Amino acid sequence: MKKKEKFQIFSGDADGTGKDYVFRSTGRFSIIDLLKMIGIMAAAILLGLFLYREGVKEGNIIMILILGVLLTARQTRGILYGVLASLIGMFGFNFFFAAPRLSFHYTADYPFTFIVMLIVALITSTLTSQIKSHAETADQDLRRMDIILETNHKLQHAETIDEIVMESERQIYKTAKKPIVFYTVEEGKISGTYSYDSEQGLAVDKAYLDEGEREAVNWVLENKKTAGKGTGRMPEAKVYYLPISSGKKEVFAVIGFILTKGDKNKGPESSLLTALFGQIAFALERYSINLKKNQTARQAESERLRANLLRAISHDLRTPLTNISGSASSLLSTDFDQDTKAKLTQGIYDDAVWLVNLVENLLSVSKLDHNAELKTEPQLVEELVTDALSHLSNDAASHTITTHIEDPLLMAQADGVLIVQVLINIINNAINYTPENSHIAITAAAQGRAVMIKIADDGKGIRDEEKGLIFDMYFTGKETSGDARRGLGLGLALCKSIINAHGGDIQVKDNVPSGTIFECTLPLAEVTTNENFNSDR
Repeated sequence: MKKKEKFQIFSGDADGTGKDYVFRSTGRFSIIDLLKMIGIMAAAILLGLFLYREGVKEGNIIMILILGVLLTARQTRGILYGVLASLIGMFGFNFFFAAPRLSFHYTADYPFTFIVMLIVALITSTLTSQIKSHAETADQDLRRMDIILETNHKLQHAETIDEIVMESERQIYKTAKKPIVFYTVEEGKISGTYSYDSEQGLAVDKAYLDEGEREAVNWVLENKKTAGKGTGRMPEAKVYYLPISSGKKEVFAVIGFILTKGDKNKGPESSLLTALFGQIAFALERYSINLKKNQTARQAESERLRANLLRAISHDLRTPLTNISGSASSLLSTDFDQDTKAKLTQGIYDDAVWLVNLVENLLSVSKLDHNAELKTEPQLVEELVTDALSHLSNDAASHTITTHIEDPLLMAQADGVLIVQVLINIINNAINYTPENSHIAITAAAQGRAVMIKIADDGKGIRDEEKGLIFDMYFTGKETSGDARRGLGLGLALCKSIINAHGGDIQVKDNVPSGTIFECTLPLAEVTTNENFNSDR
């Protein structure tokens, strides 16, 4: 005798024929239940023999056998074991207790006895099955609710697409018990590929990720229908695919289940998977909306900064350009003495240098603004400092600048051009905001897994109310040296952006007894050398 059970994996028209794609598993007699039945009835007969030897009458002993039938129905699954227990009880009573004992014989009471035992078994089995069914349903609902709540909680706290996908794969695998491939979708195209198989080290065979499979995924993406193995659509695929979409029919992902022949495990519950797919679609939709909002906000902020920058440039370029054109015009139209010519030429040079520095900063701003990937590589800190010192303004000659690098081979993982620009901005800032003959000290040392670069001066320092503003765009201090010209306020703001883009930090502190210290951290470069020695000569 054979018992069949049907476990649905997905609801919906899977193969275009109007039928659901299902796993089928077959159940047979349970050896455990059979042994339980035999053990209970054997114990009932042995107890009856003991009581019979003690003088208990046959009418009471038959109640012991009925109790065995009752316990059998309670401890086993299905009516069949109760019927068998009824037969064993009837024949056992006939053989061991009815006169003549130890022989089978027929009496008119046997049908009645068997019917009573059978009714007891049927009623008990039915009630037991209902109780077990209700208990299993309650346990199943509780399990489903736990999975749904756990998935909802973890997806709500997932911030990146990788976190959303990995958590989705874990929860789906927990339910489906099948290896999974997960394709994320962005603007109607596949944007990422993930795979999950907890039994195979969180990865699946690459054969399930080849070009043929991607064609099936693209078909599902375009048509918003299930396809793949076991269906009437793209049946040559090795994986069963279905789209994860919102109510607006926008597909956010395509999930594939790797099905194997002869799999006797239960397939996932359709209703639970449907609930999980809904939560995954909601999480992906929320991520997509937030991503678009952030992009819109960044674009708006970028446009605002660009407009402010253009206004600042148009205003602040007038002074140096007017000076350059005025001085050049005077030199061309008037015959000055050598001292006057030298002063005018020096003014043109100073304004030109200021404009060059401005252009360098604007190019750096443009590079960061367009999210260009930083080309970081191990850089000798000593070379970065030396390069920066060679590009300082002429006013640097009126200051004493010293450097101390703890290790000549100290290296930082950085974009060399941008970091040199940071050093130039900070050192020129110290030059402009300190009087002549001030001392500027540049030091660098390893600090854990970072490189700490300090630029300290002994000027008047920065007022406390300005310390929180100096890294803001377009902010300029009020205290400058006599010959310092007004700047755009890009320098320190750009320095902060560059350092942060490298994963470092920049801070300003008071120098004791007077002055200011700028501290910058950069990732320490880990340079490894692989030396191979061959002992065979």
